[in-house]
Amino acid sequence: MGSVKKWILFGYLWLTVGFFTGTLTLLGPVRWITEMLRNAGYTQTIENGVVRVVMVVFVAFSALLAFQFTRWVGATQKRHVKIGIPLIAFIFAIGTCGVWMNPQLLTGNERVEFAQQEQFTFGPYPDWERIVALKEHGYTAIVPLLHPAVVPFEPKLLAELTSRAKDAGIQVIPAPMLPWVGQNDAALAKLRELANRKMGKYYVHCYLGKDRVNLAKNIVEKEGAATWDMGTRRSPGLAQKKKLERGKIYTLQDDVFVIPYPTDEEFFSYLLMGQMNQVVSILNPKHPEDAKLIDKEKTLFQKHKLPFLLHPIPDFPPKGRDAAALELARKIKGLPRPLVVHGYHTHENALQIQAFIKAYQSMY
Repeated sequence: MGSVKKWILFGYLWLTVGFFTGTLTLLGPVRWITEMLRNAGYTQTIENGVVRVVMVVFVAFSALLAFQFTRWVGATQKRHVKIGIPLIAFIFAIGTCGVWMNPQLLTGNERVEFAQQEQFTFGPYPDWERIVALKEHGYTAIVPLLHPAVVPFEPKLLAELTSRAKDAGIQVIPAPMLPWVGQNDAALAKLRELANRKMGKYYVHCYLGKDRVNLAKNIVEKEGAATWDMGTRRSPGLAQKKKLERGKIYTLQDDVFVIPYPTDEEFFSYLLMGQMNQVVSILNPKHPEDAKLIDKEKTLFQKHKLPFLLHPIPDFPPKGRDAAALELARKIKGLPRPLVVHGYHTHENALQIQAFIKAYQSMY
C-alpha cells in the first residue's frame, strides 16, 4: 500500500473510530468527571482543565488506535481483514450518529404525565409517540429551542420534528436558542409573546431537556405563565458550590450568598435560570473597568427581568467603606430572596466584600 493511500486510510479510520470513541468518552468519563467536580465545588476553570486533559488523552488514544488499524490493514494479505476493519469502523460511526440523531436514547423513554391546566410544559426532544400524545392532550404547539447553528444534529432534528408535527396535526413555533448566554433576544421575545397570550398549551424543549429549557421556564414564569416540569434538571445551585471562577462563595444565610463577578457560563447556570430573585452589585461605576461590567449585567438582567441593585462600596476611606457596607446590610432585609451580592473578587484582600460580610454578620 502506497504512502498516500495509507494516510488516506489513517484519516478515514481516525475520523470513524474517533467519532465512536469520542462519544463514549463524552457520555462516560467526561460526564462522570464533571459531575464529580461540580458536586465537590471545584471552579469552572479546574473543570475545563480536567476535561481538556481527558480530551487530549482521547485524541491521542484514538489516533494510536487508528494508526494500529492502518498497520494491520497494510500488512495483511487477507481480504476480509482489509475490507472488514474499515467496514466495521464505518458501521460503528453510523451507529454512533444514529444515537445522536435519537435523543430519546440518551434521555430514556420513561412514562410521563402531561399538564392539565398549565400553559407551558418543559422537557426533552419529543419522539413520534410523545408528539401524538401532546396532540391528544390538547397542546396548542411545540416550541423547539433547537438552533440551526448547533450542527450537524439540531438542524436535522428540527426538520424531523416539523415533519412529524405536521403529520400529527400540531403546530411548531421555533424559538431557536443557543445553549449559552447571548444572542437569544428573538427566542426570549417569542417566549414572552406566547406567555402573554394567556391561552393555549405549549410544549417547550431543547435537546436533552436541561439548560435551555430551564432558562425558557424562568422567562415565561416571570410573565405570569403556569408551568409544568416534565423531568427537566437544573445545574447544582450556589448552596452546593464552594467557589466560582473568580473566588469563594460565602453563604451568609440559606438564601443570601456573596459571590465574585460571574463568568458568562456562571451567569447562565446560577443566576438566570430562576435560582435567584435579586442581584446586588457593589462595583463602582466611577471605575472604567467596573462600569463596563455593570453595563453588561444591567443589560443581561433587564432582558431576563431579574431585579438588580447597584450599591457601590468604596475602597477608601475605611470609614466610608464601612458605612456603605452597613447601609447595604440594612437594605438587604427588605429585598427579595434568594439573592446574591457580588464584587469582582471575593478573596481576603477584597476589602469591600469583607466589609459587607462583617457588617451583615453584625446585624443578623
